[in-house]
Amino acid sequence: MQSIGQFFEGDPLIAVEALNAAARFTQGGANPRRHALISAQLARAYAANGDASAATRCLEQAAPSLEQATAPPSGLDFFDQARLSGIAGTCNLLMGRPEAAAGIISEALAQRSVADLKGRALLTLDLASCLLNAGEVEEACRIAESALDLASHSIVQPITIRARSLKAELQPWRELGSVQGFTERVRANQPVTMLEG
Repeated sequence: MQSIGQFFEGDPLIAVEALNAAARFTQGGANPRRHALISAQLARAYAANGDASAATRCLEQAAPSLEQATAPPSGLDFFDQARLSGIAGTCNLLMGRPEAAAGIISEALAQRSVADLKGRALLTLDLASCLLNAGEVEEACRIAESALDLASHSIVQPITIRARSLKAELQPWRELGSVQGFTERVRANQPVTMLEG
């Protein structure tokens, strides 16, 4: 759990170290959902740190671990295929593949529970980045605002950090009304906790 904060605060290398330590505890008989979660988070941290091959390898390890899970997701063992797809989309975005990322993220959003407001908001902000990479600035802003709407009653620090990052990506178009509107929304949102949904 510590690695989530490290990842969103811009310390992916420290997150990699923490997750590698966690991975050692989940090898050889540990709950396969936990092993899949750690492998997926490790993939995301490697992708943020610029190591695409390690990220891909970890994603490839997460999928079969998840397939081995026999009990349904619950409690701490909440990780499922929709969450894995979401992380795979984020990894593709971080690895400079926004077109592939957009498709994966859209699919993950369709699978994700409507009750998962925080997780859906984070994925929606990533989808906005994909649209921005495709030159669709107005649509990126619209989608980004919808992400803040989703999490309006549960703005957590990862959402705030991700929204600020997107705001920085939008700076070349800061004169546009849609960009200014999103910027104001980001300034108005304060996180209530560090936890990621």
